[in-house]
Amino acid sequence: REGEAAKEAQDQVLAVVARQSIAGGVSRAPAMTETSLLLSESYKKFIKFKKNLTGKMIKDYDRYLDFTLAMLGDIETHNVTKQALRECLEVYQQMPKGNLSPYNTMSMADKVDLAKAGEIEKDHLIAAKTAGELLKFYQSLFSAFLTDEKDMFTTSPTTGLKKPPSEDVTWGAYTKAQGRQIYEYWLAQPDSPMRWVFLLVLFTGMRRSEIANVSRYSLKQDQDSGRYYLWIQEGKTAAATRPVTIAKELEALGFVEYLRSLDGVLYPAEMLNDITERANKVRQLLEIGETEENGKGRLVFHSFRHSFVTFKQAKNVDYHRLQRFVGHEGTRSITTRYTHAHMITDYSDIADDPWWSS
Repeated sequence: REGEAAKEAQDQVLAVVARQSIAGGVSRAPAMTETSLLLSESYKKFIKFKKNLTGKMIKDYDRYLDFTLAMLGDIETHNVTKQALRECLEVYQQMPKGNLSPYNTMSMADKVDLAKAGEIEKDHLIAAKTAGELLKFYQSLFSAFLTDEKDMFTTSPTTGLKKPPSEDVTWGAYTKAQGRQIYEYWLAQPDSPMRWVFLLVLFTGMRRSEIANVSRYSLKQDQDSGRYYLWIQEGKTAAATRPVTIAKELEALGFVEYLRSLDGVLYPAEMLNDITERANKVRQLLEIGETEENGKGRLVFHSFRHSFVTFKQAKNVDYHRLQRFVGHEGTRSITTRYTHAHMITDYSDIADDPWWSS
């Protein structure tokens, strides 16, 4: 009887823990259920559960899963939140049509990074109704299957989730004052890979995946100027493969020495979503809103890239040189055809002038 009482008490404790284990507004089920399954594993069970799926439907579902994994990583299913799925829907509306070049030769992760950065031309974007199909997929997977059938969630992360109007999904830019706030915050933090991720994006406007892949082997020194720069080799386009001059202020803070001490990359690829989450948390901590003052442009990690380009243009930085620095595709002309941009490694005037300064 004592053993039974102990077992009953333990069950009650587990029940309380289960009700209190809430991440992003989504209640988790107890650990002894299937909550430890990875998202990809839950998807396999979902496909087996679904009946009468056509080949086209499975192909579409596979594509939706690939996109979601590129956004969130293959995380444990119970860690998926409504906020994460909302961001997936927003980014999906910025994705390119799959049959267009050069996107048809890119990986899903590469296309997601371009979409997050708002670098897909408007004429190349997928049809707005396609995002609605993604929402239906999420509702079927997370609500009908994982919540109603498998009891993995007490409340589905799709509850109340709506497809955002396409005209409202734009990425904003931080103001100079907000940029200074964020810079000063990270300047005061203890040394860590995450700290350097944010200091680097502030000074360079680099893409998240580019920053994460930086290693000591990325560090080069220009023989003519003596300036240090990062060689970005694995670009998503020809323009993305480029040198990025390291700001003198970053050097003074110890970034060059930090890179030389690295055994691997600056930030593991499988943890990229942590960078996005940290950007949101710091923004909230500093009491910066979710959008620009006009209520439209959303402030996310990729807003640092938008901010960098916006304020550099406002300071009349040469457009073509700015394109090369940030790795944008530009209009091909005689000038660009006969200018070997990869040989120009000193962009110190762009690197050394923080966009958040007056």
